[in-house]
Amino acid sequence: MTSTVKTVSVVRQTLGYVRTLDHLRAWPLRLPHGVKEVVLAVGSGDERQHAGTKVFVQQNVPQLKFFNPQVKFSVETREIERSEVIFVSEDGGSQVVDTTSLQWRDIQKELNSLFTTPPPPQQKQ
Repeated sequence: MTSTVKTVSVVRQTLGYVRTLDHLRAWPLRLPHGVKEVVLAVGSGDERQHAGTKVFVQQNVPQLKFFNPQVKFSVETREIERSEVIFVSEDGGSQVVDTTSLQWRDIQKELNSLFTTPPPPQQKQ
């Protein structure tokens, strides 16, 4: 009986591990090589306007970290009305994406459109 309990426990742990890896691999967005830091600035205004950014931090930042281990990620709560994702490049430049009032899926789509390069057109033969 004890071995059955241990087996069930090991299976549950393994499934949890597999689900975690599946989640991390679910959004394979690789940031450009020049990006050195990502700052997620969550505004302190109306809670409803920043809910999507907070969910994005919980759901998608681990995925971004998994595929971009060379990039530093930080989350800050700021006394500002808007939430934003700031991509800081090695040359000191930055790109800001306003995420106020966006749902987490919309933030994900916005970043996909910014950083996913379309495949090259196929040549007809």
